[in-house]
Amino acid sequence: MAAQKNWHILANRTAVIPYGNFFFIWLFATRNDVFMWLTGWNYTTFSRFHRCIGRFVIVLQIIHAVAHTAFELTKGGRKLLLNQYPRQHWWTGTVALVFLALLAPVSVGPYRRNLYEAFRILHAFFALIVLIFLFEHTKYFSTKSYTFNNAFLWPTAAIWIFDYVVRLVRLVLFNWKTPFSRRMRTTATYDRSQNIIRVTVDSSINLKPQPGHYYFLYLPTLLRAYGNHPFTLASWEYGSNPASEQPESNISNGSSRNVELEREASSVNPPAPRNLRLTFLIGPCRGLSAQLCNSILKSPNSTKDFTALVEGPYGCSAPLFQSHTVLFIAGGTGITPVLAYMKSYLEDTHQPRNVTQHIHVVWTAKQTSLIYAILENELRGAISRPEVNFSLFSTGTSQEKSSLDTTSSADSNSAASSEPKKIIQFERPDVPRIINEVIEDKVGSMSVFACGPPSMADDTRATIAKALRSGVTDVEYFEDQFGW
Repeated sequence: MAAQKNWHILANRTAVIPYGNFFFIWLFATRNDVFMWLTGWNYTTFSRFHRCIGRFVIVLQIIHAVAHTAFELTKGGRKLLLNQYPRQHWWTGTVALVFLALLAPVSVGPYRRNLYEAFRILHAFFALIVLIFLFEHTKYFSTKSYTFNNAFLWPTAAIWIFDYVVRLVRLVLFNWKTPFSRRMRTTATYDRSQNIIRVTVDSSINLKPQPGHYYFLYLPTLLRAYGNHPFTLASWEYGSNPASEQPESNISNGSSRNVELEREASSVNPPAPRNLRLTFLIGPCRGLSAQLCNSILKSPNSTKDFTALVEGPYGCSAPLFQSHTVLFIAGGTGITPVLAYMKSYLEDTHQPRNVTQHIHVVWTAKQTSLIYAILENELRGAISRPEVNFSLFSTGTSQEKSSLDTTSSADSNSAASSEPKKIIQFERPDVPRIINEVIEDKVGSMSVFACGPPSMADDTRATIAKALRSGVTDVEYFEDQFGW
């Protein structure tokens, strides 16, 4: 009897605790997590919370199933256990447990990174099955117990519905002009030597982006309509307003009097706001980015115009420029958020909140041509700034190095190409040594921002932690997610 009672208590406790955690599992997985808005923490942090709580709940649910099975065996033996299977609370709970357990293997890092679209669809489908059968599982019990358990399930369903409603609102607001204007287009170009896709998207609203923002890109006319993937914003600009543009023929055919009247009207009524244009730099790896790259390669000049939908913005901006020294550590396409922060800094240099006196950018890339292209475009304005220093490293092949050296010497008359040549090093950087040198030379507070492969982020984080343990003060560490 004691064993039977203990099994019954264990089964009940491991049933109630997971119900209380389902709300947080769903909340921390949503794109519109209210805790991200309240705390300013990024999605990576809450994604870790989501995974940790999810694994904890799976373990508890397995213990619950084992304890309930043992309880039935000690109570009436195998015959009583077999009689339980047709009952609603038993088989619905079994189905919920099976799909809950399946969520773990389809969420492991390699599967999530290599098959992101499949992961996203299976994850949502399995979660929906779990939620439906949990509702059915508690229907068997008394009204009081049913109400108690559903007090945790209804908020879980509500937060999931809320997330999709907000996502739809973001999608509509950002793209409401797209179906009605041929000028609202998306252009994607691919450069083989740089191995990078540059995507430019016109926005329907002029909401100024912030560094650190990311957007979900939909390509309904090019790829699967349901496919979408998050990409970090690299840059933005304000283009011409399509509504205010007029064909040149209309102006040339009009009289001089009409032209004067138009000029007077334009001086009284200011021109409409220009369209916001977002730029993303995408490394073609797998999934949506690889399909996009293949589609571009089939187009002439490796350029393709198409219609895209953008959902966002998401993410938050780190207060980097409130520190006297800022150190950026980037690897590969991890330079993308750094470009957005540098653009924001160059535009808001004279803002009172910006106290930064020294910026050091450390970037490693396989393609040397990509480094040159970024320096000559997005970072052109930063090269001449005295407070900005670059440590650029290329891990490309020796053949690429020699060919680029020849090209650079031929273009020595260009200031934009000769300056980068002096600061690119063809080796792997010693990240800990660079960080320690910057810390030794810093005056006042310091912010370190990292975005790169896991090994680079781990080295940066470990170096900062070691420096803080040794007595270094006024150093803050920020990290952006390199992959999903």
